[in-house]
Amino acid sequence: MTHAHADHVFGFDDLRAYTNRMPGPMPVWASAGTAQTLRTIFDYLDKPPIPGTSLARIDLRTVDGPFEFSGIRLTPLPAEHGRADMVGWKIEHEGRSFAAIPDCKHLPPDTIALCRGVDLVAIDALRIRPHPTHMNFDEAILALREIGAKRSLVIHLCHEVSHAQAEQLLPEGMAPAYDGLQIEL
Repeated sequence: MTHAHADHVFGFDDLRAYTNRMPGPMPVWASAGTAQTLRTIFDYLDKPPIPGTSLARIDLRTVDGPFEFSGIRLTPLPAEHGRADMVGWKIEHEGRSFAAIPDCKHLPPDTIALCRGVDLVAIDALRIRPHPTHMNFDEAILALREIGAKRSLVIHLCHEVSHAQAEQLLPEGMAPAYDGLQIEL
């Protein structure tokens, strides 16, 4: 989980269709603040279901540093996004790396350093004009240049920017993501 804003977590309960078919609970990692908020919103997470009902079976894990799961290295990437306890994620596997920071206004120097040189990075670029809690295109372009990934995408575009307009705004080597995009690293 990156953070506990409604547009990122309110489908959480719909995981029950998947978790009820799994042999055990689904592991989900979040920062301490996000985990606390999730336990408030979804207060049943640590309780058994009422007989005759079902709940998403989640093993909510708090993380504050890099860890490995099933041969994949995951590193939380702190970012500023208003009042949210926000982290993006760096994912590394078999010599390939991907960093995703969906909602952010500013990336601290340590986060930039952790992302530097990844194969693919995707970060927030909400719109052209400034926004108080999201990067605009100019801010995203500066951050992407600092990171210097082999491939760079902007995500979380709002209705004010069309895909074609976003393509025109971005320099060579950067592109807007789109629904259904599939990437092989």
